[in-house]
Amino acid sequence: MSHAGFLRDHTGGDSEAGVIALVRALKEAGDEAAEHPLRAGVARVHEAIDALPPEALAILSDGDLAILHFTAEAALAPRKMDRARLAYLRDAGFDDTAIHDIVHVVCCFSYMNRLADSLGVEVVGAERLAWAERLYGAEATAAHTAWAAPG
Repeated sequence: MSHAGFLRDHTGGDSEAGVIALVRALKEAGDEAAEHPLRAGVARVHEAIDALPPEALAILSDGDLAILHFTAEAALAPRKMDRARLAYLRDAGFDDTAIHDIVHVVCCFSYMNRLADSLGVEVVGAERLAWAERLYGAEATAAHTAWAAPG
């Protein structure tokens, strides 16, 4: 959630609608992917990236889309990764240093998401709660905060 706020604040212009559209589309794809066998789930996320709404595409470059496709596999099916996926990033214009950074960010986010989910990290503060509701909708935010509530 705070990462989406960072993206909103650093993409320039009026990008909040684009960030919300991007987050919602990827969250929906991730939720659907979890209901499928691994390969079908990853394919579902790739399909969602290819079908992002125009307001989400407006804040993304071709390189960003390549990173999203790479991330779908690296985060959801890391054991299926191979050198061809790195070549995909090179073909998209990334050098070895950038690829190294991309892989580290994907791994750190995957770790932190699993840690936060496993420990029931809560959404705190009215401002963060309001942003969560804009990102995910009131119903999904309420369900998450109820799940994360202590005791």
